[in-house]
Amino acid sequence: MTSSKLKFGGLSFQIRQHLRKPFTLAFIVSIVLLLSLFSVIYNHSINVSMTPIALPHIGLSKSQVMLLSYGRSGSSFTAALIAHHKDVFYTFEPLFVLARWPNNSVNERFYNTQEVRSREIINSFLTCDFPFDTFSKLDNSFHRTVDSSRTLYDCLYSQKSGFDHFSCYKDYIDLCKSHKVTLVKTIRYRVQWAEWFMKTYPNFKLIILVRDPRATLFSQASVFRKFDWPNQVANFSRQHCGLVAEDIAAGELLLKRYPGRVLGIRYEDGALEPYKYAQKIYRFLGIDYDASVEDFIQNLLRDEEDKRLDAYSIRRKNFTRAMSRWRYQAGFNSANKTGQICGHLFHKLGYKFVYSQKDLESDRLLVDTRSPGGIFYNID
Repeated sequence: MTSSKLKFGGLSFQIRQHLRKPFTLAFIVSIVLLLSLFSVIYNHSINVSMTPIALPHIGLSKSQVMLLSYGRSGSSFTAALIAHHKDVFYTFEPLFVLARWPNNSVNERFYNTQEVRSREIINSFLTCDFPFDTFSKLDNSFHRTVDSSRTLYDCLYSQKSGFDHFSCYKDYIDLCKSHKVTLVKTIRYRVQWAEWFMKTYPNFKLIILVRDPRATLFSQASVFRKFDWPNQVANFSRQHCGLVAEDIAAGELLLKRYPGRVLGIRYEDGALEPYKYAQKIYRFLGIDYDASVEDFIQNLLRDEEDKRLDAYSIRRKNFTRAMSRWRYQAGFNSANKTGQICGHLFHKLGYKFVYSQKDLESDRLLVDTRSPGGIFYNID
């Protein structure tokens, strides 16, 4: 059976040959025109400045959560803990679509500078509302990685008819709207940009996740192949730790302006005490922590050896061992360069320096288990 494709935004909807009747095409075109009209009305109503906007369909009962972090810092694990809750609808890396341009360097794929465009995309996923301008961002291969969007991804990339694709899209929107909390996890957004969401949505909360810069950068170099670890570690340490410092400062400012709506967390705390880590996050978000969360964490502790799991898996036989694996591969000289450059963050975030290869490979914890304060406050 032959088929043709209807281009809608950046998506290609399959239209089987026997369905290509005039009324079918007219119906699809009318939907496109209606969505375009809604987009014009929507965009006209939004002032892209920092002025709050009124979106009645969101409702005060809805909550929006953004988890901001950096590549290879434990964000997939942390987001999975949150997304496990039945009230949470989760979107994984919606800004990946901005990073996949073929002319982008590897570095440009992770350091995003498109504030307004990024805000529009994330806003669509947080509100379950896709104006014509952001509809094409559903064409994201990362949507296959989580339960909330996998069905939509499989449908859009199937050989189903255009009608079926629209039906899948509607089901996705209905499912999103049926949840009390929408969660977006991204490594491509800046903390200072999040104030727009703070002003716009009274129930919006921001979580900032960090990890020891030595571990993050070594993993970025080895897994993402973002840079040459021993030869370029100094330059990338300055870049990464400069961004983290700016994000922490912006987070502290937002916490003063919006008390109780910003939380800083460290990946190491989650690896050392995953149950307490989850409890802290759940208390911050105001959602119930129950035995199912503990069962979920226990299921992540697989009996298989870690080497059988790929680098992107959130399952680990031993979280603490996985957290420290970098220490036996990074080498003292390179790790020490990052420590020298990022020392100001070590003091602020509670990470410890190493003084030799033996010290690096020892069992000594390189994170202070006490809360470093600031946005990393304790929640009673």
